[in-house]
Amino acid sequence: MVEHELPKIEARLGAAEVVTEGSELSVSTGRMQRVWQLTGQGLMTTRVADLDKGLSWESDTSGLGADWVLPLWDVDRPHGWLSDAELRSLSVRESDDEGFTAEHLEVAAEFAYPDERLQLRLLIWVWPDAPGVRTQLFARTLPGFESPPILAVSWHTIGTLRCDAIPVSFVPGARRRMIGYFSDTQNRNDTHQDLLQERVSTDPIGAGTICWWANILQTSVNGDWARKLNAPTTRSIGGD
Repeated sequence: MVEHELPKIEARLGAAEVVTEGSELSVSTGRMQRVWQLTGQGLMTTRVADLDKGLSWESDTSGLGADWVLPLWDVDRPHGWLSDAELRSLSVRESDDEGFTAEHLEVAAEFAYPDERLQLRLLIWVWPDAPGVRTQLFARTLPGFESPPILAVSWHTIGTLRCDAIPVSFVPGARRRMIGYFSDTQNRNDTHQDLLQERVSTDPIGAGTICWWANILQTSVNGDWARKLNAPTTRSIGGD
C-alpha cells in the first residue's frame, strides 16, 4: 500500500454513502458529511458539512496527528504523543447492531502503534438520512505494553488524555454549550448536585482550556450549531 493512501472503498445504503479517494475517507448520511484524512498517526477530521443548510466547517491537518490523543508518558512527543501508525485494515459493511439500531453502514479502521504497543479500532456508524454519524474508539494493549505512571502526569495533562477533534474555530463571539450528566448517582448526597448540568459560554478560549464535566459540546457561530457528543475533551483544529 502506498504510504498515506487508503484502500479503495465504495458502499451505499439508501442515502448513506462511504467512499475513499486517495488518502481521504468520506462518509455521508445524505444530510451530513464528515471527511477524514489519513495521516502518519491515524485519521484526522478535515471537513464536517451540514448538507441540509449548505454549511461546512473545514481545516487542514497541519501540525496534528489524529482525531485522538492517548495517555502516553512522553509529553514532548509531537502529534498528541502518538508515534507512527500502521493501518492494519479498513472495511465497511451493512449492520443493525444485532437488531439494536436501524440499518446503517459500519466503517471499521484498525491501527497499530508498534512503539506504544497499542492497537486502536475506530468505528463509524452512518445511518441513511440521519443528521449526524456516530464514532467509537476502542483500544487494546499489545504484548510489551507498559502503562505510564499516573502520578507523574499533571492535572492539565490528565485533561487531555482522551481527545476527539472537530474542525471548529472558536472565533470571538462563538457560543459554546456544555451539557454534562452526573454519573456517580450512588454518591449524590447533595440536592444542589443536579443530574444534568448545562452552561453556555462566549468567554475567550485559550490553549488547553478544559471542561472536565461535559459529555456534550455544542458550538455556534451566527446561530448554526455543530455538535460533539460524548466528548469529555474536545480540541479545536480550526483556529484558536
